[in-house]
Amino acid sequence: MVAAMRRRAIRAAGASAKRRKWRERTNGMKWGNFHQCVELIRSCKTKPQIKFAQSKIFQIVGKSHNHSSTYLSNLLIEAYGKCGSIEDAISLFDSIANKDEFSWVMMLSAYAQNGHIHEARGIFDAMPTKNIVAWNSILAAYAHQGSLGDAWNIFDAMPERNLMTWTSVLTMYARRGHIPLAEGIFSQMPEKDLVSWNAMISAYAHSGHILQARRTFEEMPLRDLTSWGCLISALARDCVADLETLWIYQMPEWDSISWNGFLSAIAHCDRLENAKRVFDSMPQRDIVSWNALLAAYASRGDLMETMRIFQKFMPEHNIASENTIMSALGAAGDVENAERIFRESMQRHDRVSWNAMLAAYAKSGDFDRAKGFFNRMPEKDVISFTAMIDAFASNNQIEEATKLFDSMPERGLGTWNAMLSSYAEKGNLEETRSIFDAMREKDSISWNTILMAYSMKGHIEEVEGLFFSMPFPDLISRTILFTAYAQVGHLGRAKFLFDWLPWRDLASWNAMLAAISRNGRLDDTDRFFSKLPQWDQTSWDVLVAAFAYNGQEEHARLVFTKMAVEGIEPREPAFVCLLVGHTHSGDLDSGISLFRSMAVDFHAAPSKQAFNAMVGLLGRSGRLDDARELLIAMPFNPGAPDWKSLLGACTSINNLQRGAQAAENVARLDPAAPAPYLLIANMCSRHR
Repeated sequence: MVAAMRRRAIRAAGASAKRRKWRERTNGMKWGNFHQCVELIRSCKTKPQIKFAQSKIFQIVGKSHNHSSTYLSNLLIEAYGKCGSIEDAISLFDSIANKDEFSWVMMLSAYAQNGHIHEARGIFDAMPTKNIVAWNSILAAYAHQGSLGDAWNIFDAMPERNLMTWTSVLTMYARRGHIPLAEGIFSQMPEKDLVSWNAMISAYAHSGHILQARRTFEEMPLRDLTSWGCLISALARDCVADLETLWIYQMPEWDSISWNGFLSAIAHCDRLENAKRVFDSMPQRDIVSWNALLAAYASRGDLMETMRIFQKFMPEHNIASENTIMSALGAAGDVENAERIFRESMQRHDRVSWNAMLAAYAKSGDFDRAKGFFNRMPEKDVISFTAMIDAFASNNQIEEATKLFDSMPERGLGTWNAMLSSYAEKGNLEETRSIFDAMREKDSISWNTILMAYSMKGHIEEVEGLFFSMPFPDLISRTILFTAYAQVGHLGRAKFLFDWLPWRDLASWNAMLAAISRNGRLDDTDRFFSKLPQWDQTSWDVLVAAFAYNGQEEHARLVFTKMAVEGIEPREPAFVCLLVGHTHSGDLDSGISLFRSMAVDFHAAPSKQAFNAMVGLLGRSGRLDDARELLIAMPFNPGAPDWKSLLGACTSINNLQRGAQAAENVARLDPAAPAPYLLIANMCSRHR
């Protein structure tokens, strides 16, 4: 707390010095000098500075309506737009008597860059004349908003196009992953500049098309540092093994942006040691470098090291640093400290700050606080709405999520994907498909969500049909398909598809391992595990599950022990699998010992699934009172599935009294479920 107060005091003193220096410079200006007025406006960074500049300038120009006055007003509108002060921009725009084309364009841009696309379109439609700058501005606004259909309509209606026009459409498709459309625009461009080439490389990079990215890079007539950065991004996205050694010596020049981009690329590959080595070798480090390293540790989930870097090593913090640490705390479930930083440490908040705090509340499961915070937000964007829709969905309030979705002024692709995912997770295939078909644009997340929805229900024909209609299936799509094959017993097809993959990451190997194990082929599972290029916790979890779920409890324990010997810290899935294995074998003592060991030896808080497995083990061992007591005492609200687990245990030992109590709770929480009535009826028939 003391350190935070000291940092706030230092920042406040620094900000005060900057304001004082800015005022001193403005006081020495000759206010009749037009060029100094322009310089003053362009030096403004905050709303108070713009207000001060406006008052000083208007004292000189008064209410004159000459060209110079209009030009200065246009610059002020632009400045207000950049700092998010739309009301001031509107007021000034309305006060201009002789608006020129750029007055309209500046107001349009102010609306657009602050997310007010409808108002921006209203300005565009009201313009007395439209030059190519105006057309490009509204096109860029739609493109940035992700409204591909509207952007294309503008592009199609333009009386003339220039390089910026073509590049805006190319970038729009590239950022959305629509590779064929981006390629089509790129091939039709009458001329190309570095921005165009870099946009195409970036499109390939973000879509995982590493070979196309390299080929395009090699075809470029000229390259700049951005070109190299885009290529590094492509290599990093696929985590090419020789990323560091292959390219670090080939770049003709390096600047701080190159170093920071390279650092972020290495960190993206989850190579923290290499990222730290790159960081240490940088000739100079700025706040961006520190933020990249901070984000690398945060994305790994290493909260302790993230906090250590933030508190002890970073020479300064900015709003990006504070947003990163707040997001890391929220992801770790430490809402109180995230809230403390938001309320006490931060001098100002931007949209990322508000959205990070909202996400922290939503992730913690504190739905009421998330809802209250959402309602208090001064400004909401697509990310805010999407986070709240996710919160509604995770709280099983799909109707509320749908109402919020329907009320949104603008819907981005991420919001559509959130709704799609909400219905998919509920297993409602009809609604899921309806949303998918209604989507005007789809990315790989959309396709993979619908693929997974059908795969989870075992609808292999629909999975195949969707997969082969995808414009560009990615690695995740292929992994879902061969997992779907494995689920319905088509292991041969799954193996064929796995061998057909142009390249495989560890997730693909783990999915194939799970596919083999799911078919009960334990010898093949063991052999395939030994072929993996590397192992992670998921690989070991799959192997433990394979033996535990197939009655090989002793072998599962041996794998669990070997896991610890190899230095792999067991995760919650491995514990749950072993507990389920003990339930199948009826080994109550070993199960109790393992459950206690989670917290005592491995410092892992048992999850709801672990409690559920332990309830099942106690119940099927005849200790129904202990099972019920544990179910009520666990630090989670028991849901219908939890009571169904106890009901199943009551049924297995034919305890009608306890079974009736469990069935009553199931019926209360899930009135439409027929299982409790059927199980009670079966027990009653046995008691006759």
